[in-house]
Amino acid sequence: MITLDMNLSSHPVISERHGLPYDAFQIVACPQKLGGCMILTPSAILHIDQASKVVGTAVNGWHTLSSALELPHAKLRAKRPKDDMVEEGEEELKDTPLQIELQGSQLFFTEEAAGVVLMADNKVIRFRFVLDGRSISALTLGAPEQNDAVPSSISVLETDRARFLLTGSMVGDAVLQRVDTILADPEEVDGLNGEGQAKVEDDMELDVDLYGDEAQQSNGGSKNKQRLARLTEVDRLEFLGSISDLCERGVKGSSASTFVAAVGAASAGGLASVEPRVIPRKRRRLNVEASDGIWDVTGSTSDPDAGRRILTTSGGSSQLLTLHDSTDPVATTSWDEPTLQASPIPESNFFARLSPESFDVVTTAGETVASITSSDEESFIDFQVTRKQVVIRTSSGLRLIQLQIGKKQILKPVNTFTQISDRFHHAAFIDESVGTGHLFTLSEGSHIEVYDLTSGELRWRSRTLLTAASRLDTHHPDAPNPTVTLGLVSASFFELQDILHCAVLYDNGLFAVYEACRWEPSSAQQGTSSNSTSGICFVKRLAESLGPTPRLRAIPFHGLGEFDGVYLCGTPPRWLLRSPHSEVRLFGHDGESMHAFAKIGGGGLGLFAESHGAETWLAEMASYSNDLTALYERHRIGRTYSKVRWHPRIRAVVAASRSDGQFILFEPEEGTPIGNPGADPTPARIPYGSLELFVGDLQAPVHGHDFEPNEMVTALEIVTLDTMSQLASRKEFVAVGTTWFHGEDRPTRGATYIFDIVEVVSDGEDEGRNYRIRLLGRDDFTKGPVTAITDLNGYIVTAVGQKLFVRAFEQDQWLVAVAFLDMFFYTTSLRKVKNFLIATDAQKSISMIMFQEEPYRLFMLGRDYRNVHLTGGEFLVSENEMVLTTADVDGVVRLLDYNPAVTTSLGGQRLLLRTEFQTATEASSVLRIARFGQDEEAYDASEIVLGKVNGAIETIIPVQEQVFKRLSVLQAQLVRNVQHVAGLNPRAYRAVHNDFSTRPLAKGILDGTLLDVFVTLSWPRMVELASGLPGCVGGPQQVLDELYMLRSAWLLS
Repeated sequence: MITLDMNLSSHPVISERHGLPYDAFQIVACPQKLGGCMILTPSAILHIDQASKVVGTAVNGWHTLSSALELPHAKLRAKRPKDDMVEEGEEELKDTPLQIELQGSQLFFTEEAAGVVLMADNKVIRFRFVLDGRSISALTLGAPEQNDAVPSSISVLETDRARFLLTGSMVGDAVLQRVDTILADPEEVDGLNGEGQAKVEDDMELDVDLYGDEAQQSNGGSKNKQRLARLTEVDRLEFLGSISDLCERGVKGSSASTFVAAVGAASAGGLASVEPRVIPRKRRRLNVEASDGIWDVTGSTSDPDAGRRILTTSGGSSQLLTLHDSTDPVATTSWDEPTLQASPIPESNFFARLSPESFDVVTTAGETVASITSSDEESFIDFQVTRKQVVIRTSSGLRLIQLQIGKKQILKPVNTFTQISDRFHHAAFIDESVGTGHLFTLSEGSHIEVYDLTSGELRWRSRTLLTAASRLDTHHPDAPNPTVTLGLVSASFFELQDILHCAVLYDNGLFAVYEACRWEPSSAQQGTSSNSTSGICFVKRLAESLGPTPRLRAIPFHGLGEFDGVYLCGTPPRWLLRSPHSEVRLFGHDGESMHAFAKIGGGGLGLFAESHGAETWLAEMASYSNDLTALYERHRIGRTYSKVRWHPRIRAVVAASRSDGQFILFEPEEGTPIGNPGADPTPARIPYGSLELFVGDLQAPVHGHDFEPNEMVTALEIVTLDTMSQLASRKEFVAVGTTWFHGEDRPTRGATYIFDIVEVVSDGEDEGRNYRIRLLGRDDFTKGPVTAITDLNGYIVTAVGQKLFVRAFEQDQWLVAVAFLDMFFYTTSLRKVKNFLIATDAQKSISMIMFQEEPYRLFMLGRDYRNVHLTGGEFLVSENEMVLTTADVDGVVRLLDYNPAVTTSLGGQRLLLRTEFQTATEASSVLRIARFGQDEEAYDASEIVLGKVNGAIETIIPVQEQVFKRLSVLQAQLVRNVQHVAGLNPRAYRAVHNDFSTRPLAKGILDGTLLDVFVTLSWPRMVELASGLPGCVGGPQQVLDELYMLRSAWLLS
């Protein structure tokens, strides 16, 4: 321990302690009253005070083998009867030595002499110091308890009302917990017995009398209440988790392709389905025609057993239906006129219905109890309703109506807004919790205006909406009107997660969402206005170019699962979603066009109805998370998954998992355990590898294959091999490469397995239960680990140790080698195109290899001679060009060329580095997918998908030369003219240190994250930046169209 004094150049040492365990991994300062520090090791908890005195306890038997520090071993208290009597003939219960692993744990104090240790296996253990005056005499531990948090780091937040603990994790969710203090009797505390209390290692004793009654209070009688810390979960931030592997997967009944990712680790491990758009689940067709509209008008006070009330309209008629869970809807009432809009009235058993000529208040039985008709000169368009008021948008302006729901239903016109005669795009109520309510309107002149509901006075106005400004502020009368503007197609107000939003669609396909915020007005504004809305503004939260698109009709909804959002009916339809923990995001819908939508049910159910033409469907929303630009559904299984692949013929997912179990040493001849494994004071853990089959959903496997202890799957591929088992000459098989590692004692070896997925007699319970994994062949005569696998012209190619083998699958039983090639250190991936292979190495970069069949031969065409540690590679194809893409452990993405015509390539033996680009972190998976256009015709190109260890998914897309030149200039302008996060330079961030090049090579790749900023700028700013781009004859609209076409084909699929 040292004293830090910033005024001195030297820092005196207060105390020091030698002989501590070598594997200590955390040190935590203790509270001031306690003093000293806490040290965590994988096998012990220690406290060291300023006098170098050590108090601690061992938590497993490994402490005595890894440290010379003598500490007692904590024991779990046996559960005895309350009277503590042992009957005759009954063995006395013995305490069990504690055996837990503290590696990766986090420690914090809940009070001055007590705290909690969060362990990596979703458990928590309490500790408490026994004080002898001001000296620590012992350290006691509580029994391990379950806790749903995997800690990577923790932070304690102190507030006036409570204390909170935020647990961050690299493999799971970030959890916010409240630290509560409870009182319990000592005999009721299920913890460790007295033998498990740690004692003071030094023999130094202090005089207890010096501290009066403090020692008596700390060592009170057994009847005193004991303070315990309890962690209660308050909230959590979902996290996809680190991605170990990634594969493309088809979806039944959908044209979209999704990604399946192996995410997380240990108890937080599992699989995740990453989807480009909302794909409905459990679709059921309804015998209802609702081509023009569908609404759920069930009242909040209705009987749930009576079914849901659904109002539909099609053609020139409307119907009120009763919908039950499993039956078709039953008609209750009908109207011979179309319905423009319907909505339940809050806190009542009524709903409001709007037709072109009338506004009606209707009971859920279909009886009209109040009505207002339109005049001859106007027609109704839509309305907004609250518990007491209704605003109707008409062809001639707004009509405000007072609504009274009780014994009599009364609709009373209010003359507050008679002076407003403008035509409006939209109008919405906002009921302030403090103060009066307000009416937000968007006029045909594209002015956002806020009126007081009581007085009808104009409170706020903004006229900058047509410029797509980043922030819509209060309009000043002296300010000139903007000259560079866009045309407005549609706009609407709605509330998402209790926050007002405004969605705007411009005539060039630009879509923007503004969020209402409060800000401190300037002193001049404060002097001129005193109303509650003077400090309001709208801030742009989302901007996307939708390309050529027709008018979208916005249908807001609330409580669809955990989402609030807006369904945008059109061609194609889209979803605007916001959850309590994410920003508003825009996603596509799995369908070409939708004409109507309604959220069905309450209570957070993810059930909705959609209508396309004469077809109406009832479907469920999956439990999506939308904190990424793509939706994902995570399935926590509780095991670490390292590899995942999609089987196209069976339409199933094959995954490789790992789980830990107790190490047991067996007799080599008899195969029986040596000794009693339960009596081992230092139990060791060993990994077990498995192959699992998922059919249908990803919640649980339907079948699997377990490998031998300590045999891990290091390679997994779906290979197409020559076969004799069917008429077709080739068939898909599951190829698995495994590795046994034995530390320093024995060399690592591996094996190659060939599995088939066969169909058996179904038990008729669940989908996919009729598939099994069957082992066909195994080749374990390998003197090295099998680290990569691929197929090539009906043969299987495996990387075994430092060699590359090409094998034939003879008689569907055994593998026969036909060619081999010496490789380098450790092959991390193999990829093929026709007869060409690329092999990436953990030390020696990338090699390009060719396979010849007559005679069988493997020979190397060229390689990169630099020492680069690669994690994967792929072929990137663009029309008649092909480059090699690699990703290394530092997150650097490189593009290399094989070009024998260039002199510096030495006849092709040296691969030429074209460009390199820095990313945030390393890619654990490199995947190539095909690019598709809007008409689903494949381009003569591909794109690369990178799965990152930080949970990100990135894509590399080829760009045409003319577009690349234009966007390169735009990228340089954005670097200079746009504010960046923390003022950092994105150009410097993407640059890669290269000792072999005199200039940075990052100019060959465009920064898509930076180019996306262009879409969020205001329209005048876009015009200014696009004016200097070479060949940009279409202005900013041309740039927007090019950026739209450069989106990932997977997102556009």
